[in-house]
Amino acid sequence: MRRVSWIPIAVAAGVTLLVALWVALTYNRLRALQYACDDAWSLVDVQLQRRADLVPNLVTVVQAYAAHERAVLEAVTEARARAAALHDPSPATAAAEARLGSSINSALALQETYPDLKASEQFLQLQRTIADAEDQIAASREIYNGNVAAYRNLIQQVPSNWVAGQFGFADRSMFAAPNLQDFRHPA
Repeated sequence: MRRVSWIPIAVAAGVTLLVALWVALTYNRLRALQYACDDAWSLVDVQLQRRADLVPNLVTVVQAYAAHERAVLEAVTEARARAAALHDPSPATAAAEARLGSSINSALALQETYPDLKASEQFLQLQRTIADAEDQIAASREIYNGNVAAYRNLIQQVPSNWVAGQFGFADRSMFAAPNLQDFRHPA
């Protein structure tokens, strides 16, 4: 009678269990990073919306002092509408946000031409609020891009790239909007 050795079976079962555990842990880590990216993007989106919500106030204040600057005000309003329609970290969103930031800068630069506007407390407060919004956008974008970098590293590194490929974890793009912190900070 031949004796069956349980040692190879136990070793095979142990290795299988360790591989299954590693796959589960890697999957959970990938999923957690996906959620972190989604949460971080929602912070960016909230800050972008906060800045966009300031545009009507900016248009109203500037319009009161600089009625002849219709083109600048229309550009700000149009850029806001384009940016508000996009809510993902795509290059199109980055381009729309860059246009919005540039047009806001143009509207804020009107203070150089209109001294009454520059002296307006309402304009100065709005200018500070917009500058703060830009700071918040930059900070939120940094958090988002950090989470995306960690996620991308994990899905591209061996051996976790195998788990990512098997379970359909797709690449994420960074949010590459330019840092628009050249708003004039009032004294």
